[in-house]
Amino acid sequence: MEFLLIDGLKLYQSIILYLGCIVAFIGIISLIKSIFSSTPPIWQSILILIISVIFIGWTSIKSISFSKDMISIEKWEQELLQDPDNTDARDNLEAAISNIDADLIHSAKNLTKLAELSTLLGNYEEGVRYSEKAIARKEDYSSAREVKDLAETGIEIKQLRSDSSDQNSVINLRIQMNELETRQSNNPLHSLIMERGFTVTGDQEKARNYRDSTISRSKSIRH
Repeated sequence: MEFLLIDGLKLYQSIILYLGCIVAFIGIISLIKSIFSSTPPIWQSILILIISVIFIGWTSIKSISFSKDMISIEKWEQELLQDPDNTDARDNLEAAISNIDADLIHSAKNLTKLAELSTLLGNYEEGVRYSEKAIARKEDYSSAREVKDLAETGIEIKQLRSDSSDQNSVINLRIQMNELETRQSNNPLHSLIMERGFTVTGDQEKARNYRDSTISRSKSIRH
């Protein structure tokens, strides 16, 4: 039944939306027949259309509300990418995300977006979890696989921040950073994770370069 799911809607709500569309189609056909013949009665056709409008209208309102929340999230995401030290943007992004019910996100695209947002905010374990859910939905989705790698690198960064003397974390992080550095990516999150990684490993020049790249990439996406 997963193919019936629509982001922002529960399964029964998605089914009601589909039913509303089917009922609307039946109502239109019925109304056309009523106009050119006496059967079915025109009131019956109008009643069918009213029912379809209720079905479609109720679920569409919820879907539109979800879309508005996602637009708000993307706005604050771009603000934070352009200025990672912007606490207002971070707070507003976290507030916008809290309006989203993650259980109602089903598509690989929006699951990957959740993974990106979690990674951006430093919630790397959630970033891995959401990207894995996206991959489960669409196995060959390269964007989700990229974000999973970035989130896993973030976990190593967090570990090293908590214990800078952990040589295993240093080695693991450098291996992952070297691998990520060879990849071509236009995702500003890639640059941000590289900046964070080089910051904790002490390469401040590379960290500054990747910070500039993060800002540049986020501006190009916005425009």
